[in-house]
Amino acid sequence: MGHLAPAGSFRGVTRLTDENYEGISRPAWTADGREIVFAAEDALFRVPSAGGAPQAIAWVGENAGDPAISRNQMVFVQYSPPESRTWRMRGPNYKGKDRSAAPILVSTRQDAMPDYSPDGKKLAFMSDRSGFLEIWISGSDGSKPVQLTNLRKFSSTPRWSPDSRRIVFSCRLEEDEDTYVVDADGGIPRHLTSEKSGNEVPNWSRDGRWIYFSSNRSGTLQVWKMPPDGGKPVQVTTGGGYYAVESFDGKMLYYLKPGQRRHGTGPIWKVPREGGEETLVLDREIGFLNLALMPEGLYFSTWTDKKYLIELLSFQTGQITPVYQDETPNERYCLTISPDGEWFVYTEVPPQESDLMLVENFR
Repeated sequence: MGHLAPAGSFRGVTRLTDENYEGISRPAWTADGREIVFAAEDALFRVPSAGGAPQAIAWVGENAGDPAISRNQMVFVQYSPPESRTWRMRGPNYKGKDRSAAPILVSTRQDAMPDYSPDGKKLAFMSDRSGFLEIWISGSDGSKPVQLTNLRKFSSTPRWSPDSRRIVFSCRLEEDEDTYVVDADGGIPRHLTSEKSGNEVPNWSRDGRWIYFSSNRSGTLQVWKMPPDGGKPVQVTTGGGYYAVESFDGKMLYYLKPGQRRHGTGPIWKVPREGGEETLVLDREIGFLNLALMPEGLYFSTWTDKKYLIELLSFQTGQITPVYQDETPNERYCLTISPDGEWFVYTEVPPQESDLMLVENFR
């Protein structure tokens, strides 16, 4: 919700921020009407109402938001540092003795969106351990984490190539997300999409010849594909599509049809790899991060504040079977499965705490 200026009248609309800040919210006028304080990128900034360069209010610290100003006082929220842990637990083909879940990626920052390499030796994941959300790589057990990208912007959804040598991911350098490819051994990420539109949540075909991604370049979110070394994108879906995963035989493409509740959720559909009739597979609102495909079927997870549930939609029987459930209240998402089926991996987000902070004599 916007806030009216303390005095005066509107004479037009002026853009005050030239840079593309992440998550701008809660603008508040200073008492004299000369500046505006706003929250962005887990910090507070101030910018002259007549225009100029925004300046960070450094002394409020990190993880600050929701400013409110009255006369010479400012109140803002100081959040605890965002934290998420990635856990590993028994999968459908587990052969060990210890069947309890245990953390696999642990830090005081965000570690999320894990993806096993097809050879089963490594994990790719998103983390802000360096201060920015970048792509990282570790051993399959979470050991020896190494930062892979250094774009200093929001990088997410890493996915391994079939030969475990490259990683495709999304990054928002400007207003829209774009798709990038980087060698798993390091190097400069290569910009794959250049269309002035959203190009996100990429994934590989089983033969490595295509990269699927979701784009709104046609006016609606659809699944597109293009060669990993560049080339002309080809539209695959026509009735809406988001986050595509190929079947293990390479014949079918499973994807979400954008739902009504949240971005990145929707019912699961399928379409032949080369295009054709689009068929409903599962009429539930599933998040794209909570979907994992195996030869025997589709594993998917759902979470409420009372229960976390993993279920299997069997390709052979068409039946849905509960696989695992937990009634702890922490949010869980980002389901993935090791190539041998021994491990489920997911991300858990503990509740974030916060304090109200009062600043006297704010100018």
